[in-house]
Amino acid sequence: MGLDKRIGLSFLNAGIGYGDSCFPKDVKALTAYSKSLGYNLELLEAVENVNENQPYKAIQLCKKFLANLKGKNITILGLAFKPNTDDMREARSIPIINQLLKEGAKITAYDPAATQKAKSIFKNKIRYASSTIQCLKESDCCILVTEWNEFKKTQTRRLHPKHETTHPDRWKKNIQPRRVQQKTQVRCHRTWKVAPTYSEFYPSHFCGCVASQNA
Repeated sequence: MGLDKRIGLSFLNAGIGYGDSCFPKDVKALTAYSKSLGYNLELLEAVENVNENQPYKAIQLCKKFLANLKGKNITILGLAFKPNTDDMREARSIPIINQLLKEGAKITAYDPAATQKAKSIFKNKIRYASSTIQCLKESDCCILVTEWNEFKKTQTRRLHPKHETTHPDRWKKNIQPRRVQQKTQVRCHRTWKVAPTYSEFYPSHFCGCVASQNA
């Protein structure tokens, strides 16, 4: 599909949902307007429902890895609704973090640009890291929410120099399209399991993946 010039590759990467103010607002407005005319836009209603439920798939995967999330240290990488911005309007990190807090998880988050905006939303309910590595240390599970290039370039050997190095680029090879690959193992200072939260059309895209580590 991406080879079709009328479509292209730019927006076919599946992830954890869309945010910002424009697209969510436009979808709701079109749906409401169609209803005022006596017609239900079922396709847009389905799009909205999927987008609302998509963030919780990451939490479901955390539960598959860790069972009970209470007291677990959960890392959130990426807070903005997309990379290269500090905009958190309708960001998918918000429902994820709110639900994790309800589950009793301890959350540490990092975003290269949106941390200050996040502090105005979550206050002191979560911890804020100053780097990817700091955010990952002592983590039981990591949810990659926003596909910042910084996360792709992270050298995970810095977590523990005595153990095998695994670059996040290898995560992309281990995430298989259209299924959860729970048996895939990636080594950091402990063993990590990696799984996507949604079907992925391109292996180079790994936004929305979940990684948990076994003690």
